[in-house]
Amino acid sequence: MTSEEQDRVLHDKLTRDEALSNQEQAELEQWYARLDRDEGAVLARTVASPKLAELEAQMAQATPQRPSVTQRQLSQ
Repeated sequence: MTSEEQDRVLHDKLTRDEALSNQEQAELEQWYARLDRDEGAVLARTVASPKLAELEAQMAQATPQRPSVTQRQLSQ
């Protein structure tokens, strides 16, 4: 079993409310810290897409119009 698999087993045990030894708890906390670090590195490299900004602007413009369109359809 790889270290990653062992960490997943420990996580599973914890989520099932099974007791962990002090050593297992320490290993699990180290794994969580590594996951957080890795995720932080990925997020730091992520650059917002210009297309995403364009879509967000379109949604912001369309959102105020939606209630009036819905109200018109209900009154017909």
